[in-house]
Amino acid sequence: MSQGMVRMPGTLAVVAVPGRLEATLSGPFGSPLARYGSGVLEASGTRPIPLDAEELRAVLAGVWRAEPRVAGARDGRTLLRFSGKDAVEGVLEVSQARLATLSIVRPEADLLATYSGRLDPWPERIALEDRRTGRRLELTLVAREPADPSPTSP
Repeated sequence: MSQGMVRMPGTLAVVAVPGRLEATLSGPFGSPLARYGSGVLEASGTRPIPLDAEELRAVLAGVWRAEPRVAGARDGRTLLRFSGKDAVEGVLEVSQARLATLSIVRPEADLLATYSGRLDPWPERIALEDRRTGRRLELTLVAREPADPSPTSP
């Protein structure tokens, strides 16, 4: 996570099971820097950003779940505009059949997600930036585990 010249390593832990999505971003010593739950992303020192669970899943997966419209194409890339209440655009890398970037503009934030690395099925690397505040979050997928939505009791 960074803002200006200040950079801080951390860990993003996401629990995604049907009907529930929670996430916590922890700093280098385990202190929570940001939390997502109940449709709101909250970080210390910033305004809460409403983001519904399906939208957060979509951003982390490098997809968007709305009807796209082709707005332009050049050099193997296609600009897609998605229908909905917010201004959402994506740049599709046609040869790889995946989004290179996803932009979401809403009153609370101007978010840009840039995807790179392998896609298996989640993007290996995501750089998230709020272009209004300059806050930036760079994520690298280290591991993923299947979640058991109904733990059994001993």
